[in-house]
Amino acid sequence: MTGCSKPAATSPAQVYTIYKHKVSLAPPQDWKVRQEPSPDNKEEVAAVVFEPPQGKWHLAVTITEGVKQDQAFMDRLGNGIRARKGTIVKQWYEHKLDDPDTKNAYFMEFDLQDAGPENPHRKGMQVQIFTQKGVLYSLVFQAVPEVYDANRSTFLAMVKSFQLAP
Repeated sequence: MTGCSKPAATSPAQVYTIYKHKVSLAPPQDWKVRQEPSPDNKEEVAAVVFEPPQGKWHLAVTITEGVKQDQAFMDRLGNGIRARKGTIVKQWYEHKLDDPDTKNAYFMEFDLQDAGPENPHRKGMQVQIFTQKGVLYSLVFQAVPEVYDANRSTFLAMVKSFQLAP
């Protein structure tokens, strides 16, 4: 079955700072971690990217302030997928972090037919975690279909390990 593989073994949780917001994740063992600088301020980190040893795909974590969890935002996410000749395969909400909102994490699994010239067909998932303080935490995984299916459980394990750090 696709997507049923066991997640990769993880390292102990580590704290990363993205635009002054601290998050904790338990990355897979032996993976490289790359911190992407902000285009506006090279001293700040705009994203943390996790790459497996083979380096053919990655998981990225980003933060955006001032985004409301509303239908207009969800529509924009879906429109971005459809613009790339994609389809939303599955979407659902879950509870994440200590926010009292029982549905503050939006999961969207997708299939893209126009992901780029090198690998036009991609599958992926993005998780948008909203907080009451108006901060959006985005975790995104996208890869060729066979790599996505084989590593979907590793991505979900990383999402499960995600926490805000003091």
